[in-house]
Amino acid sequence: MRTERRRFDRLPLRIPLFLRGVDKNGKEFLDFTLAVNLSAGGALIVSRRSLACGSRLFLEIPTPPLPHFPVTRATKRTLSARVLRGINKHTFSLYAVHFARPLIGKRRRAKPLNARAGSSHGMLTDVNPKAAAPPETAVIPKDPQFIRGLAA
Repeated sequence: MRTERRRFDRLPLRIPLFLRGVDKNGKEFLDFTLAVNLSAGGALIVSRRSLACGSRLFLEIPTPPLPHFPVTRATKRTLSARVLRGINKHTFSLYAVHFARPLIGKRRRAKPLNARAGSSHGMLTDVNPKAAAPPETAVIPKDPQFIRGLAA
């Protein structure tokens, strides 16, 4: 039996993305492709390109243009990753990639808005996210069978 080495749970989400890098022949490319599962530490992506293990890739999740809201944090759309391994499936390949930085890290305590430059609003640290969310999305079970059921 193999020991699980992943630090983060995988989510079976199909996410379209742009993949940019250099293939095994040294040719730069930009392809529209798909991630078939995702975790905070990496992803499993589909590509028709032949990629070398260790090669650096950039993944960009396409999003519609959003207005800037002063309360929201800046979002990162482009992720840097390295190819760990690949599996050839005749017409395409599956590549396990590791993100240069995990998508999530240690929880940091929220700063009061009035501590930010130029803001005179109140604090957001006393907001309970479970109370603010609709009842059907307030609690997400971490049960692997539940997550597998979502993918079906």
